[in-house]
Amino acid sequence: MSVIEKAGAPSTHIIGDAHKAAIDRLGENFKNILDQAVGTMKVGENAMSKTASDQIDVLATLVAINNAEAAMNTIVGIRDRVVTGYNETMRMAM
Repeated sequence: MSVIEKAGAPSTHIIGDAHKAAIDRLGENFKNILDQAVGTMKVGENAMSKTASDQIDVLATLVAINNAEAAMNTIVGIRDRVVTGYNETMRMAM
């Protein structure tokens, strides 16, 4: 099932196949970005637990935590832009 069908949007007779494919690719890209961010955060969490048991040095842990924080800030920024775009679309006069 495509992103459009999941959202309950009109079928392809109103939205062209090219637009449907573009929206599906956008959804796939968002999923990939989120998967990468989650992976980065898991690395940071693992580094923290290894530091607690003296299996990894503090500098490597700080780098991993910094990368996780940057990934989280990126995801929050994307979310904010999507919400802003949605709100602007809802304010448009039809």
